[in-house]
Amino acid sequence: MMAQLVLSQQACPFDTEKIHGDSSELSDQTFTIDDLDPATREAFPKLKAFNKVQLAVAKTVIQTDSSIVVNAPTGSGKTVILELAMAKLARQAKDSPFRILYLAPTRSLCAEKFQDWKVRFAALGISCIQFDGDNAVEDVTKLSNHRLILSTPEKWEVFTRHWDDQNVASVLRPIRLFLIDEIQVINDSERGSNLELVVSRMKYIDSRLRRDNPYGSGVPESIRFIAVSACIPNVNDFAQWLKNDRNVVPFSFDETNRTTKIERHVLNFPCASNPFKFELNLNYKLPAIIDQFSSQKPTLVFLGPMLNELADNLANRNLQECVTKGVGYHHAGLLHNDRIQIENHFRAGHIAVLCFNV
Repeated sequence: MMAQLVLSQQACPFDTEKIHGDSSELSDQTFTIDDLDPATREAFPKLKAFNKVQLAVAKTVIQTDSSIVVNAPTGSGKTVILELAMAKLARQAKDSPFRILYLAPTRSLCAEKFQDWKVRFAALGISCIQFDGDNAVEDVTKLSNHRLILSTPEKWEVFTRHWDDQNVASVLRPIRLFLIDEIQVINDSERGSNLELVVSRMKYIDSRLRRDNPYGSGVPESIRFIAVSACIPNVNDFAQWLKNDRNVVPFSFDETNRTTKIERHVLNFPCASNPFKFELNLNYKLPAIIDQFSSQKPTLVFLGPMLNELADNLANRNLQECVTKGVGYHHAGLLHNDRIQIENHFRAGHIAVLCFNV
């Protein structure tokens, strides 16, 4: 059954019909994973069928060249939408040069996608490289040897400052697909400005490079944007911002489209006069709360900023001791190898509780 689209109720400052183009008609038709060509289908070995969100968006991804903004709940399969766009470009470009840029707010997210995509998309000719600070790329020309670059806004902002350099331009010119994960980070007071700057700069660079050196291939020239988030109510505003020569199609889905339903339990505790003491007292209450609601399954704990500071001070000394008790924590300050080990053991079920900062 097709998911019902719930578009933002805010006034749209541009012509919605023009932005949606023909995709509004496409969304009324059933599009299943079996409609993918065999080569693309092989890149999704574990995916048996599209869920409601993917059903609603997949046809626009595969059968149009429109840019897309998707607001959908966490766990609703938004990553598959990004992957379909990559596969579509690889099949469309064939032997023509192209490049894909994936931007995520954290290095750990880039590393997770890199480990997955370098295997699954190799058959489609998409070679991957991490360019986010964890992996030193001293010679930027090495980026030209790969079809997919995974980076963070901060790293890409520094790299694109010198976009008029010949070596940097050779990396930027073939970029035809720009994937933005967790685009709501633009509202972050510290990191948001970098993301906004990078996207605006990429639009400008793209128009300049295409004007000075027309791109001679069968692939549409301007960059296609695919942006996803779990918490942006104003998808139409983002669609207007990302618009270039392509149409932009906004999708928004409410909580009823969440694949795994969430139970919400709100607990209250008396507030201490000292905020730090209050945060510390919550630590002692946490084990009982986990036992009560986790059903013996792995648990994610989102820490407040004050506890983050305490964890940062203890990380290097106590991580190993914590892991031996089935508890781990994960943040960008950990060594790259430590983060990978924590991620792998949590997926394997060896770590019962994983704490990380947001």
